[in-house]
Parts: sequence; structure tokens; C-alpha cells
Amino acid sequence: MIPVYLQKELNILFFVIKKKNTSLRDISSSLGISKQTVKSNVVRINQSFEQYLKMKDFISSDNTGTIRVKRQYEKQAVECSYILKLKLLKQVVIFNYAVLLTTRSVIKKQEIIELLFISESYFTKLTYKLNTFLKPYNIKIIVSDNRVYLEGNEIFIRLFSYIFLQDSFQDLEWPFSNICIDEIKSTVPPEVLQTAHQRSNTKERSLYILYAVLHTRIKEQNFIENPNSPELLSFFELITENFDAALIFHKNGFGNLSLINKKNEILVFNFLSRIFISDIIQREQKIQLGKTFSVQKHPYCVLSKQIYTRFSTLTSLVLSKEKEYMYIYYLSLIISSYNLIGNAFLSFVELYIPKLVIYLPKKDAMADAIRETLSPIIDDESHLELICNLLHSLLHSERSPKIKIYLQMTKDFTAIYVIKNRLSSLYNNINISVTSDYSKADIIVTDTLEKAKPDKHVFYLDSTRNMERWAELTTIIQDKFREKINLEGGV
Repeated sequence: MIPVYLQKELNILFFVIKKKNTSLRDISSSLGISKQTVKSNVVRINQSFEQYLKMKDFISSDNTGTIRVKRQYEKQAVECSYILKLKLLKQVVIFNYAVLLTTRSVIKKQEIIELLFISESYFTKLTYKLNTFLKPYNIKIIVSDNRVYLEGNEIFIRLFSYIFLQDSFQDLEWPFSNICIDEIKSTVPPEVLQTAHQRSNTKERSLYILYAVLHTRIKEQNFIENPNSPELLSFFELITENFDAALIFHKNGFGNLSLINKKNEILVFNFLSRIFISDIIQREQKIQLGKTFSVQKHPYCVLSKQIYTRFSTLTSLVLSKEKEYMYIYYLSLIISSYNLIGNAFLSFVELYIPKLVIYLPKKDAMADAIRETLSPIIDDESHLELICNLLHSLLHSERSPKIKIYLQMTKDFTAIYVIKNRLSSLYNNINISVTSDYSKADIIVTDTLEKAKPDKHVFYLDSTRNMERWAELTTIIQDKFREKINLEGGV
């Protein structure tokens, strides 16, 4: 849907802002784009920042080949990048067409033509092009009797609409022209509004976009059908019985629905909210449901336990019961989501700009081992890949390298005490600790001469009151920590 040239620009932009420093080679190899194309895209990105946001040379490069966000823009780089992303997207006619279709259940063809300033023949071409893009989502644009609307799997239509609108507009603009945000707020249960101050602006806005999508679809009698799979239905019921988050349906936020429609809406809302707005579910509630899954005989729960058992043999990692329940929770959800959405799951993931990397294949020895271990119990290759990528990501988060610091402070007899206190206030002593064994140290902190060695970082700290040097030390510790995470082949 988004032109290739714009996809490249946005991919490069978000790659740069996620790194302190990068280079043409790094960008080119990571994104699979030629160096010359990267150069020309960086020029266009800078031109766009100057044109739309009056920011000159947003991305800078020096004579060493280092590419980075210009220092004066660093603190606002993420916000400005999302603002620019939306401004550029709104210059694309097909994007605006998709916005109209996802913010209205039905719209007149002539109104689309007038709003987009296009001819009828171009409207036909756009419709064909967008239908081609929507095909993996089992969604189709229907043009009938001068009416234009989306038709297909109702769950897919809602997911596409929510992800597309939320990721594009964030907390920057309200995408719905036919329904104001205050009208949506008036439908939200008081209990939800009472906790609004505890949520960020973006999280609050994402909920309102979700409610607006539901309101738009339900208003035109577009309801979710009862899942035709007994396994899916019983799994959805299991989730709802243990934690029902569909307060807006219980409070009739979308009007008085029939009992069967209301039940189906509640079941699917409770399930999908755990995947696509997962941060509204507290960690304790996820652990509790994972514990429930661990003792259930439901096919999805049984399979998730089998997967976890096989996976746990690949590493010396010993997880607490709480973490074990979290793994089973995530595995049960990914298994059920695949049974509900199938191969379209990755298509939904690809809607995000920048793209999510959690589900992208990882090529290393551990990823291969996970895949080999699980292949006997998962027949579907796409399903297997999805689960392997999820586990690889979870496993990576468990890596906990240890950094040992040797203190050699001879000029100030209180220095070691001060440094230890500061380190303990900044870091836990499990991962970052002070050692008296020089041979085991990763970093040497000293106020005198100490010759550099290949396996040790020697850091000169002339005084514990030197705040600039102290800030540099904390950066070195963090860099060493990240370096060890990347070097470790396991946990």
C-alpha cells in the first residue's frame, strides 16, 4: 500500500534514530539497501524534515562516515520522526483512501472521489491496487450502488483498522472525521475513565481508536460470528472466565446488543486484547492465567506445556515458577492466535512502521536448535517459525551477563566506599559487582596509572566528585553489559 520509495525512507529514518551512531555500511547491510540508495534517501529525509518541520540537517554525517541524528535534535528525534511519518503518509492518495475505508463502515463513492481529488478512473485503479494489498487479510473493497465498504472476515477488518490507524496516527491526530473523540469518551464506562490518569497519552488514545473502530463496525450491524472451532471457543471462554476485560461491552458502550452478539464480542475482545493491546493486562493477571493454562487439559494448553518442556532442555536456564507460567501464557496465546488468524498473523505484524522484529526469523545456533527440537510436535512450518521466533526473543531477554569491576583508588582512601555506594544505587549487585580479583575483572577503575590490556577496559577516575567522568563510567558499564549480551551464545 505504501510506495516502495517511502518504505525505504521510513525504514532508514527509524533505523538511524534507534542508534546512537551508525554508518552507510551498517544501514545498507541491515536493511538490504545499496549504499548509494541509502545516501539519496538520507538526503530526501533531510529535505522532508526541513520542509515539514523546519529542521535543517536532521541526520548528519561526518568525515569518518558516522551517521547520526544531529545532536540538537536527539531528545525529540522519536517524536519528530513519527510526526514526519504521518505527514509523508498523508501525501499518499492510497493511504488516505484506506483511512476513509477504516474510519467509515460505508461511504459514498462520489464522496471518496471528492475528498481525494481524483477521477473516477483513478478511483477504479486505486480500488484494484488496495484490494490486491488487502487480499492476505481476507478483506475486500466492495463498490455497489454508489456505496463503498469493506467486506470479509470481521475480526480481520477490525484488526487491520485498529493497527493501521493506531500505528499511523498515534497521539498526533484523531483519524475519524465523522465521529469526534469526545463522543467516543462518552461511551466509555466511568471505571475506565477513572484510571485514565494512570495511562500515557498514547495508550489512552490507542484505546479510543480501538473503541471508535468497534463503534464504527457495530453501528452498521457488523458483528463477530461465533468461532466455528470448538477448541477456539472453549479457549476464549477459559480466558473470559479467568479475567474479563470487556467492561465496555458489559456496560453497553455500543448499545444494547443481542445476547449472542454480545457474548461473541466479549469472547473475542478478551482474547485479542491480550495480543494487540497487551499492556492493559497487568503482569500478575498474566501469571495467574499462565498458571491456569498449566493445569488445563485444553489442546492449546497441553501443546504449550509440551513446547515449554522441550524448549527448557536446550538451556541451563532455570526459570522461577512465575516465569514458567509467563512462558506458558505466551505460548498458549500464540498457538490460539495462529489457529484464529493463520498465516495472516505476520501480515498484521508487517503493518507496523517501523516493522516489529520479535517475529522475524533469527539465524543462529540457538534458533536452529529450538526449531529442530519443536519440529516433531508442530507440523505447520509457518506455525513452527512463529513459535520459534517468539521463544528465541523470550530467551534473549533472560540473558543476564555479569560485569565485574576492580577498584584501584590509591589517592583517596574514601573513594572505594563512595564508588561502591553509587554502583549499588544504580545497579543490582548480581549483574554489576565489585571484585577484589583483578584477573576476573572486566573494567578497572583507577586514579593512577594502569596499562591497558586486551580483555580489560581501564577507566581513569581522578575524583569521585568528577560528575562528567562518572557519567562516562556508567556509559562504559552499560556498553560492556550490552556487548556481553550480544556475545553470549546462550544463557
